Amino acid sequence: MKNEFDLKALWGRQQAVMPEMTQTLSRARAVKQEVKRKTILLLILLIATILYVIYIWWASGMKLTTTKAGISLAILAIVILVVNQLKLVFFIRHNCALANREYLHHLIGIRKKQEYTSRTVMSVYFLLLSAGIGLYMYEPLQHMSGLKVGLVYLVVFAFFVYMWLFVRPKRMKQQQRELNQVIGQLEKYQSQLQDS
Repeated sequence: MKNEFDLKALWGRQQAVMPEMTQTLSRARAVKQEVKRKTILLLILLIATILYVIYIWWASGMKLTTTKAGISLAILAIVILVVNQLKLVFFIRHNCALANREYLHHLIGIRKKQEYTSRTVMSVYFLLLSAGIGLYMYEPLQHMSGLKVGLVYLVVFAFFVYMWLFVRPKRMKQQQRELNQVIGQLEKYQSQLQDS
């Protein structure tokens, strides 16, 4: 009578976790496509905004240099963001037929590019845009009383502070949450494969 268990044989008969892996990979692809779709939508909106700002510049007939400098700074801010988003789209589009390890590194690269955009590029964008709007508003507000000018600048400044302190961090967390979950799952599977 043999009461000993053959652990190696029992371990070998254990069911593999491949369905979870394929689900995670399909979820990773879906997240990647969602990031790409949102980035392309943002690009379309930014380009439309540039065209609208150029139209305002052309149609308004503003005379002061501060107004022209303000519009130029706003356009520069948007162009910087467009270039950054174009780089992200081309990086995402890079190669969909990668092996699991390379795909994981590709997703980590997307996450790093998003973090760079959220922190550095958006800081430059907000700085240039707020300076541009502040300079642009000087000429139209020149004919108002001091109290009204102060109120308008206060409202615009409050809007930028709200966007910077509340909307931007919330969007950053939301943007990273789904990608971090998928990357965490893929890293877990990767370590399981390396241990086997």
